[in-house]
Order: sequence, then C-alpha cells, then structure tokens
Amino acid sequence: MSMSKNKGSKELGHNFNSSLHPTPCTLHLTPYTLVALGSLSELETQVLIANRLEYLIKPTDLLDNIVHIRKLLNGLIFYVKKGISKNE
Repeated sequence: MSMSKNKGSKELGHNFNSSLHPTPCTLHLTPYTLVALGSLSELETQVLIANRLEYLIKPTDLLDNIVHIRKLLNGLIFYVKKGISKNE
C-alpha cells in the first residue's frame, strides 16, 4: 500500500466517506461500543463508591471525564447505527 502525501485518513490508506457503507468493521463495531458503555458505567459506579468511602480527594475530574467519554461513545454508536440503517 503506497502512502499518499494527503493529510487525514487517506494517508493511512483508509477511505472514509459520508455514505457510510456498512463494512465488516462498522457492522461489528456497535456491540463493542455497547460493551464499552457498560464498562464505563461500571467505572462510574466504582468512582462513586470510592468517593462515598472517602478514598478520592477530587472525584469530579474523573466523573467529568466519564461524562465526556460517554458522550463520545453515544455519538459513535448513533453515527454507526445511522449509517448501517441508511444502507439496509
């Protein structure tokens, strides 16, 4: 695979376009992102428990990061599902 001098995803040999044709990668991506959301919820629970037990000094940074990551994952799930359902 030759590398082009263009920046972005084409540089890596990937061809991402706006039509989002379902590929084996995108078709199998959603279950993994749902597992990641579950794991993130478990982490959030552990942070809240650690906070109640006063093991954490400043849990707000962790909780803010968890909220941010949850938004990113939800956006990715929506984007992939939208692309898959559009092409079915």
